[in-house]
Amino acid sequence: SSSTSSSSSSSASCWFIAPHPNGKFIYTAAGQNTYQAYKIDKKTGVLSEINSQPSCGGDPCHVSIDPSGRYVLGANYESGSFVVYPIDHGTETGALLPACEIITPGTGSHIDKERQEGPHAHMIESMIVSSGRKDNNNKDGGGGDGDDRIIGVDLGSDRVYVYTLQQETGKLVTNKEASYFELPPGEGPRHFAVHPSKPFVYVLNELSSRISVFSWSKAKGCIDNSIQSISMLPLDHDPNQKSYPAEIRVHPSGLFLYGTNRGHDSIVAYTIHQEEGTLEPVQWIATHGQNPRGMNISPNGLWLYVANLTSKNVAWFAIDQKTGSLTYRDQMPCPAPLDIQFSV
Repeated sequence: SSSTSSSSSSSASCWFIAPHPNGKFIYTAAGQNTYQAYKIDKKTGVLSEINSQPSCGGDPCHVSIDPSGRYVLGANYESGSFVVYPIDHGTETGALLPACEIITPGTGSHIDKERQEGPHAHMIESMIVSSGRKDNNNKDGGGGDGDDRIIGVDLGSDRVYVYTLQQETGKLVTNKEASYFELPPGEGPRHFAVHPSKPFVYVLNELSSRISVFSWSKAKGCIDNSIQSISMLPLDHDPNQKSYPAEIRVHPSGLFLYGTNRGHDSIVAYTIHQEEGTLEPVQWIATHGQNPRGMNISPNGLWLYVANLTSKNVAWFAIDQKTGSLTYRDQMPCPAPLDIQFSV
């Protein structure tokens, strides 16, 4: 597999990227209030634009693909909306078709007057994609059985939403029993990660610099209970130094979890208690750059890469397979790195 980094200084800037599971296409949440589709040249790695669609909301900040490979899911920060686009499979071009679903479930919590004056959708993704599981046989390289749950987080409303994506229509259907889980006021959920084999969901909260740990009920198809809330910053962190977390990832083994801190400019590493799902910090390590945004782990679990936006570099670290601790290895320049993904 190969890594791909999004850069905001490219001719068509993008904030987040999502490689298609068939390895032929990449989709982006672009800075021009659009979602864009690109074809990958497998020999050279060069991208050629296929088409784009309006974001149907302001400031698209996250994009993902459902496991079937049939739909692109997007989160629009400014308008607080989630959007779904079908992928054109009839001609196998990978083109984005017009949006088939647009929903704005939140209203904002109004606790943080600057950041929570209204809803701010920040991420939407399938639990299967987030967990990195490969329990599917779809010919396009994706999977899903038509009943995979979709999680969307809303920073402005302090809510984690749960949906089912209808494969025939692309509509997002809420779970009537528990359509969302409400976090304490002012947490500001930004991103989430799912354990690859255990029923645990981890939510990174941007405004509180904490990670919320939840149990997942497969029977109910929803978040069940809050297990833990833990700081992403060390005890000796200066409270006057502003710091906002950006990305969260669970190691493919399910043994470790990592998060980035902007301001503190660090990566925090935790071990995961396999029975309870709780986290225990093992290390804070400098990112060897400023303003770490995107961060990802290689599919073989050996390497962690972090995108330092302000210092314009991507740094990588070796992962100790027994303890989860990181060791800095090297870095390379990149004009304005924002996200790191791996393509087959």
